[in-house]
Amino acid sequence: MVALPIAPNLELRHFELHHAELLFDLIDTSRAHLRRYLNFVDDASVDSAEDFIRRSRARYAKDGTGNFGVWADDTLVGAVSLFDLSPMHRKAEVGYWIGQAFAGRGIITKAVSRLLDYGFSELKLNRIQLCCATDNPASRRVAEKLGFVLEGVAREDRVLRGTRVSHQVWSLLAADTQPQPARFTKPLGDGAELRLLELRHAQNLLQAVDSSREHLRAFLPWVDGNTKAEHFEGFIKGSLDRFAQFNGNTYGIWQDNQLAGVIGMHGIDWTHLDSEFGYWLAQPFTGRGLMTRAGRAVLSYCFDELNLHRISIAHSTENTSSRKVIERLGFKPESVARDAEWLHDRFHHWQKYGLLKREWQT
Repeated sequence: MVALPIAPNLELRHFELHHAELLFDLIDTSRAHLRRYLNFVDDASVDSAEDFIRRSRARYAKDGTGNFGVWADDTLVGAVSLFDLSPMHRKAEVGYWIGQAFAGRGIITKAVSRLLDYGFSELKLNRIQLCCATDNPASRRVAEKLGFVLEGVAREDRVLRGTRVSHQVWSLLAADTQPQPARFTKPLGDGAELRLLELRHAQNLLQAVDSSREHLRAFLPWVDGNTKAEHFEGFIKGSLDRFAQFNGNTYGIWQDNQLAGVIGMHGIDWTHLDSEFGYWLAQPFTGRGLMTRAGRAVLSYCFDELNLHRISIAHSTENTSSRKVIERLGFKPESVARDAEWLHDRFHHWQKYGLLKREWQT
């Protein structure tokens, strides 16, 4: 759902498992074009594409790098990668390829440029390296256009189908460029957006909760026990694990670059195409329709992108603000679980709701 805009109708997106066939088809129709410089092409299959996507998700969850699909007018046209991250030395390597039908349009140069912005501005890298075969003029032109400096040639450093290949080594330093802000986001309008929660957001989460402890603790049992940034790091790590395992995403809700709340899915039952929904919003940001917009974006992702069948949610029967949001999003009341939660000094009933894909579409 979140994406990194490149240009009008051009963006980078995280791969989803259901993109495996699209990815394989793009490789399969470009085998002769790609195999000259890429080993993986010969053994490409839907299964290997799915494995590639799983490994990419795991890498992003670990350190913010990974493989990203390049989409032009909702068509997958190629992929760019950040890999071999060294946190100590603040460096990584960039890679890229594009389907034959889309080559020669400057798409990859634009995509890599935005990925460099992301690496320098968001991951705070100091050096990004680019390697290309000495006989690959198209890749060399990308490096030159983006301002990379040629450092030398690594002689016979890699093997391509049994043959030793030499590579040019190019580098770009943070001091060589003026990176623009670059984040994977889902705009919600009026300066609001969704971003996947990452470890560097732990302090932002603490500040959001601290600004609204009395407001939040009325219906959230975890508020009193989370008083330090490291407490929220554990929550974020669990959220990133679910992201890596395709088991639900957790997003920060940002308003004018300030973290306002959280919304996400508490796991996905892929057998029954079912998930559960949850959210909270700091008090200074209530009353603006912000949670309703965030909820619509996440529900659209669940139903339209992931093709889930049912989303459920529950809240204390005393939480009238949450009920209004849920009703605006189209959820239907289904049951009341009596004394479902002990909160502070007494039990609370839970109102349970459900929303089906066909109801969302209508």
